[in-house]
Amino acid sequence: MDGSRRCCLDCIRARSRPMEAWKMTSFAVRRMAALALVLSACALLASCGVKPGPLHNAAIAGDIEFVRSWIRSGRPVDVDSSEYRHHIEHGFSYMVGVRPLMLASGMGHLDVMKALVDAGADIYAESVMNPGDCDGCRSNAFDYAVYAGQVEAARYLWSISDGKRLGKRLEQQLALACMEKCRDGAAQDETTNLALFLASIASDQALGRAIGQVGARDGGSAQLEFLRAHRVRFPPNTLHPIATEPTFRMSPAQFKDHLQRAELLLRLGGDPNNPYGARQTTPLMLAAGEQNLDLVKLFVSHGANVDQRGPGGESAVSWAVSSCPSNRRDQKEELDMVNFLVNAGARPTVPARTERFLRETCCAPEQRNSEYLGEICRKLGVN
Repeated sequence: MDGSRRCCLDCIRARSRPMEAWKMTSFAVRRMAALALVLSACALLASCGVKPGPLHNAAIAGDIEFVRSWIRSGRPVDVDSSEYRHHIEHGFSYMVGVRPLMLASGMGHLDVMKALVDAGADIYAESVMNPGDCDGCRSNAFDYAVYAGQVEAARYLWSISDGKRLGKRLEQQLALACMEKCRDGAAQDETTNLALFLASIASDQALGRAIGQVGARDGGSAQLEFLRAHRVRFPPNTLHPIATEPTFRMSPAQFKDHLQRAELLLRLGGDPNNPYGARQTTPLMLAAGEQNLDLVKLFVSHGANVDQRGPGGESAVSWAVSSCPSNRRDQKEELDMVNFLVNAGARPTVPARTERFLRETCCAPEQRNSEYLGEICRKLGVN
């Protein structure tokens, strides 16, 4: 490993505090936590011997006089790191397309940011982490400010934006910010609390999904109560993450907490009939697919439509039998789920594609390895 890489690794270990986000259940939020750690390293490059360029260094240091001198000379302010043939590297990842405005935003140097913007810096430009390997890991100046917890910088950039293009990653950012900021002792208003600020600007779609991620993790109840106490709106699309929360390894206490968090989301406006995506999947369908009978019963008690169907005819019943090809010795959970849904009013039918699949797999005579599976096939009329 060359000296600059080793130095940057040492910088990260010494100056970046551990991130609790690795404990989260959402892969999308864990990826954002990793990106936040990567971006925090950008501010350490000058002390690590990596020299991305004089304007970049001035942006990191907050050297407003150098920045103004650069602008007066007529030189471009949207230079990126690759133009200096120095990737911003730190051992395991590197960034390309990093611009001075991004670094100033991450450091919270508002005067430098304003000078660069006034000189024509593009607030929508994006850097990329590990091009070709992580094409989705893009970040604009607003993202740098958010990942670094620079609320004032983020508010400034949002105020001069179109209110859309900077917010591509608000869902993940809010869910991540809430881990630290949605608690007693944190700042109590949106001008200083990053989570409350992000909640105030997020669309209903992004806000609902973010709140759903908050509710689908240990400790989520307290964070949901914090958001409620601060009058954050709760859209109806908050239940999908908790409906897919794996429960097979939960202790009884953890499963009880899981159901309590789901009930809290329901009380706060979560809709078990809310459709999502091209397949119009509802939380009830997802819970049925997870064989989470207690959660399905909870959703039904709060008005879930047991026979709601997507555009392809998918229903909670078809989701319930989607796991039958697994190698488990029996399918009692699936049978219990189908029986409950049918008794609650669901039609015992599945889409033609699912029926054909069942005939060729689970319901084929040579595949019926349990009495429960045979009963499921008979109940659905797949013989």
